[in-house]
Amino acid sequence: MTTELVFEPGAFGVRAALLRDGRLIELHDSEDAEEVTDRLFLARVTRIEPRLNAAFLDYGRGRDGYIAAKDARFAAGVAERRPIAKLLREGELVVVQGLREADEDKGPRFTTDLRLFGLFVIYRPHGGTPEVSARARGRDRERLVARARALFPAGGVVLRRFAARVGDEPLLAEARALEARWRRIEEEARRRGRPGLLPTGEDPLETLWRRLLEYEPERVRVADAALQARLRNLVEALPPALRPRLLETGGESAFEETGVAAELETALSRVVPLA
Repeated sequence: MTTELVFEPGAFGVRAALLRDGRLIELHDSEDAEEVTDRLFLARVTRIEPRLNAAFLDYGRGRDGYIAAKDARFAAGVAERRPIAKLLREGELVVVQGLREADEDKGPRFTTDLRLFGLFVIYRPHGGTPEVSARARGRDRERLVARARALFPAGGVVLRRFAARVGDEPLLAEARALEARWRRIEEEARRRGRPGLLPTGEDPLETLWRRLLEYEPERVRVADAALQARLRNLVEALPPALRPRLLETGGESAFEETGVAAELETALSRVVPLA
């Protein structure tokens, strides 16, 4: 089975199609203005609800989100669970991360177990024992557990499955870069002093690229010259074992040349052929 990614610039960022054996499987956008999951916000505690053991948050989007006590304890540096009133107070500003999108009448859910994502490492500003991604299996997992404990004895790091394909220095370097990014985010939160989305300093295309590499594509196709140059830099920054082939599709639209546009048109039409 051949897995490939097709990238196309759009009016609101970059779109990427995931294809398997030439068939469209998923469509991803580099930016979704409304998305909350994994994004960092400076939020104000608007109400403590002891009966729910949770608090409601103004995160700057016009509706309240909420945070359960079990997700509020990380910023307080508390390992065990405690009542919400002992973890947060009304009016307090706290940096939170989206855990789940809003669902009908329920606002989005947040956590203070913050995570900054790299290709090999996940940095957790509030610490925690060294961990390994659940996607790492078998002997790779055993080796990664040992490396995580040896390289990061103070904790605060999760090694991702791709960490098994590189040496120690790339892991240490990425962890240092993510920690430095967190310091800048922290400073911005102190400076701002009002609820809202916090910039992470990561280019939206890089975020999309990192997320899509989980599919381990063999090929990447693009038509736009400027976008191709940006993707080439991202491909060349990867270890050789992870680099897909970067191919120019020709024409003006990679989606048109690879059949993605036609599949999208069929999927969005009122009449969908059964065969």
